[in-house]
Amino acid sequence: MDTQQKLVDSRQALYREGAISQREVNDAQLALAQAKSQYDIAVGHLQILQSVSRDQSSKAAAAG
Repeated sequence: MDTQQKLVDSRQALYREGAISQREVNDAQLALAQAKSQYDIAVGHLQILQSVSRDQSSKAAAAG
């Protein structure tokens, strides 16, 4: 995600200088949005897995 943000920043600078088209900036922004979405989904999955793991550990400790 950090790499995509750097790419967007770079593309915006190049666009301001007239070196690339707005479409290239838009493409980089879209890729950044997709990366952020994938990151958010991964964080959500990790939180669910950690929650399940804690619940199972608690149940195992209570049964033991």
